[in-house]
Amino acid sequence: MTVRFEPLVNMGQLSHFLIPKGYTLPKLPKMDDLTVGGLYTGVGIETNCHKYGLFNENIISAEVIFASRKVITCDATGPHKDLFRALLWSYGEYELVYASLLRISI
Repeated sequence: MTVRFEPLVNMGQLSHFLIPKGYTLPKLPKMDDLTVGGLYTGVGIETNCHKYGLFNENIISAEVIFASRKVITCDATGPHKDLFRALLWSYGEYELVYASLLRISI
């Protein structure tokens, strides 16, 4: 129950892909132009809810590319968990989130 996304994928594209297949996001932002990566690195504060929390709480893992061309995959429990948490509020200033896994629901 995950979907992998890459840079510049926005909420409109993602929801138009998922909904016909019977899936959706646990929290679907109102604005279609918001990108998945922007919501993740910007904490997606406009997408908060009591049941599912903030948007970024449904991100499972991220592949990050640094200016040095080093690629690191991180998640909340692995060896790079500090990087995974540091991506919040980073707004892509030090890195590019190349791909991430996002939890979806029925």
